[in-house]
Amino acid sequence: MCAEELRQHSINPATLPSAPSAEPTRHEFRTRMNTLPLAPCAACGKPGITTKVIDAGDGPHWLDLCWPHAGETSPPHPHGPTTVEEILDLLREVAKEVAAEMGLSVPLHIWTDQEGWHDEYFG
Repeated sequence: MCAEELRQHSINPATLPSAPSAEPTRHEFRTRMNTLPLAPCAACGKPGITTKVIDAGDGPHWLDLCWPHAGETSPPHPHGPTTVEEILDLLREVAKEVAAEMGLSVPLHIWTDQEGWHDEYFG
């Protein structure tokens, strides 16, 4: 993320803590994620449950984010589902595969915030 993208999400790049390097080790990531209290989300101050290292122009910095802000600042996977319907289709497909592997009939009930009851599937 560049400094302008950070500012679009009300994140001041100057307030981000310095990271040890542009590519921290797994140990450094684990230590950061397992240290309590969790580092605050750079956008809202809630506990940051995701972290990554960015360079906004002045070296590597930790970018800690809560789930909502991590989702807002991460681009969608180029091959992943992007609409609610695509996500529901993927859930149905995975439920069907798991049920077939386990020899079970698995009921899948899907609720959405927008429509309430949305779908029922028995794989």
